[in-house]
Amino acid sequence: MLSNSAFSECCSDLALAQIDPNTPLIEDMPHTVVEVPTSELVKYAGEYRLDSAINLAVSIEQDHLIISVTGQNGGKMFPVGVNQFETQDRRVFAKFSENADALTIRQHGIDRIAVRAV
Repeated sequence: MLSNSAFSECCSDLALAQIDPNTPLIEDMPHTVVEVPTSELVKYAGEYRLDSAINLAVSIEQDHLIISVTGQNGGKMFPVGVNQFETQDRRVFAKFSENADALTIRQHGIDRIAVRAV
């Protein structure tokens, strides 16, 4: 399988499924979603600076975190562990520091750290 992508992880599950059709695609695998009360989610809400031009806005909507990048629509994040969230398609993983002053975003196998804006 060939892909026009700089990120090898984006197509690996599709390639494995071509070799073995019984291999589940990542987005078809069940999530291990944990319950997090809205009162706990509140500590994550705010702005996080990724770099000089990009901020991540974290908000709460209907008991879910919504993370949006500057100039883009937000995406719903599901809690999967302590301080850890991921998108439904598992393409973006977010982990907040213990005191929520930083946020690590993993996308395409690359970690980027955003610091809470003051």
